[in-house]
Amino acid sequence: MRSDDVALSYLAPFSYEFYRRFGYEEVFDRAVYKIKNTDLPRVKLSEERGQFLRLPLEDAISLIDEVYENNAQSRNGGLKRENWWWHYLGLKHPRWQVGVYLEDGQNASGYVIYEAAGNTFKIQEIMYTNQLSYQYLQRFICQHESMFEEFEYASGDPKGFPDVMANPYVVNVKIMPYMMARIINLQKFVDTYPFIQKVKSLRLGVKDELIPQNNGIWRLKVNVNGTSFEKISENERNLADIHLDIQNLTKVFMGYRQLIHLKQVGKITGNIESIQNLGLALQSESPMLWDYF
Repeated sequence: MRSDDVALSYLAPFSYEFYRRFGYEEVFDRAVYKIKNTDLPRVKLSEERGQFLRLPLEDAISLIDEVYENNAQSRNGGLKRENWWWHYLGLKHPRWQVGVYLEDGQNASGYVIYEAAGNTFKIQEIMYTNQLSYQYLQRFICQHESMFEEFEYASGDPKGFPDVMANPYVVNVKIMPYMMARIINLQKFVDTYPFIQKVKSLRLGVKDELIPQNNGIWRLKVNVNGTSFEKISENERNLADIHLDIQNLTKVFMGYRQLIHLKQVGKITGNIESIQNLGLALQSESPMLWDYF
């Protein structure tokens, strides 16, 4: 992968322990919601407008691909879906159907991918752009209450939002580990990373037993002129402001865990000032992955 200029790798592990030996780490979780049909909410639309369509996934791609591409939920660790991947999903899951809301009668502003699995209405993905599209998708799902005993949604957003229900106790929410990630080319990854604020010059001692090009002491600085990231020593045990391995570095840069938390539980070492300095500049939203491969 490194010779192919890959910066970041994802995989679905058959064993977390096995792939951790190769520098991969859990970075994605999923929130799985289950609710009985009798506990579904009553949804009122703020206004009646637009059109709602039911389509096989293959026929819906041209309508929904831009909704996915432009949705904030797909941009923090999510997969950029090329056309071939969309069509592959349609071939792999011929039972997947799509409910599409066209707010202006032409362009989609929300969709839900779903399938019937016995007595369960299984939701694969929901994307919406505003309150009205959210309401239309909610209503569409709830209109199936007489056809299914249970409704299930496996969300790429791991936070869990039972509070959207009038009675959160009726929703069973389970947070489950999902896929793993590994930084392959540290130089390329950091050079293109979207830091959210400046970083005073600091030294990162990175341990990577499998990819020696990542291993060592790196000097990082982020200012108005951009990102400066250079290796200043091949020995990661030399003096540094923060010492961590490639797995924990992947966690924090992906937003899965915070530096200060890893310091508190003994996964990294370093001085508090540098940890706070870098931590404030990193993405803090949980990464979301809606695809499986």
